[in-house]
Amino acid sequence: MHKISIKHINHRNKDRIAVFFKKDSSLIIKLKSLEYKWSNTKKCWYCDDNLQNLKILNNELKNNYELVFDKEIIAKYSTKAKHTEKILKKYRAQLEIKRYSIHTIKVYTTYFKRFAEHFKTKDIDELSKEDIKNYMFLLLKHENIGGSAQNQIINSIKFYYEKVINRPKELYELDRPRKGRTLPKVLSEKEIFALLKSLSNIKHKAIVGILYSSGLRMSELINLRISDISFEKKIIFVSQAKGKKDRITLLADNIIKILETYMQEYKPNYWLFESPNRGKYSSTSVNKILKSAACKAGIKKNVSAHMLRHSFATHLLEQGVDIRYIQELLGHSSPKTTQIYTYVSNSSLANLTSPLDNNTAFNNMNE
Repeated sequence: MHKISIKHINHRNKDRIAVFFKKDSSLIIKLKSLEYKWSNTKKCWYCDDNLQNLKILNNELKNNYELVFDKEIIAKYSTKAKHTEKILKKYRAQLEIKRYSIHTIKVYTTYFKRFAEHFKTKDIDELSKEDIKNYMFLLLKHENIGGSAQNQIINSIKFYYEKVINRPKELYELDRPRKGRTLPKVLSEKEIFALLKSLSNIKHKAIVGILYSSGLRMSELINLRISDISFEKKIIFVSQAKGKKDRITLLADNIIKILETYMQEYKPNYWLFESPNRGKYSSTSVNKILKSAACKAGIKKNVSAHMLRHSFATHLLEQGVDIRYIQELLGHSSPKTTQIYTYVSNSSLANLTSPLDNNTAFNNMNE
């Protein structure tokens, strides 16, 4: 196995990671693909010195080469890694104190860890607004991240500066990407009926039926307790949903019958839908049910729990339900979020007439 020496150097007044090795054309091609450059003065291939680049180099070469890191790199990154771990521990603790959801904590911590590791040669507490914007520019350039991911990354960084080390908000205001409008994908009422009809398992039918008839998110469904269902009042109590808000949504008459049969047969203990070990039902299992049902029903769309939620809202709108009630049922903070369904509702288009159909001359031409 060929030996490669990896060292820290200063080149053109910047810290670099330098790679030294005997001539190897395949390795040169690999380094070029990783955007390493050749230095005639140092006689080595090099890149910017940061932990992310070091990790990429290690992951790409460790299986085919013997990597030898110099003492300076080992000392530098072992010390920095410990410091980063302390920062991340403090960061996560603050997210938990602020009662962010488990999902948000995971996403924010992942993005912020990458950010902190990128600036291994700098104290992140001293970074400028330009440093942060340049970091975002690099992500946009090399990873082609979308608007939603970009917003999450920005929010994860802002959380550290504003909530962990209490810096003023205005000092770290960042440009936000314009969010493109993507219309929600929905199923027709006929497709919903076909989906439910394809399910012979009563538990699966209850799961899919509640997702559609109550407009629940996946996380809300798997967190439902038996006590959250009121058969008498025909409502479902959604506890501490997105944004840590409680709300009430509909329990359809047809679902009541299915739920009662399911509960008599499966006898759930605490959670409405339980796994075999009496824990919460998993989102993976729900997705498998939806994929299988869609296949059996001959539906070519990529059916998901959120598509059923979109369908619930759209069909209510088509029935003439006031959009403010739909907003409450879905748990949206802003009516603007709910208004997206007006763009996919068939009833909003049904009363419109194309200008071509109003053209008398054209009608006479076809006679």
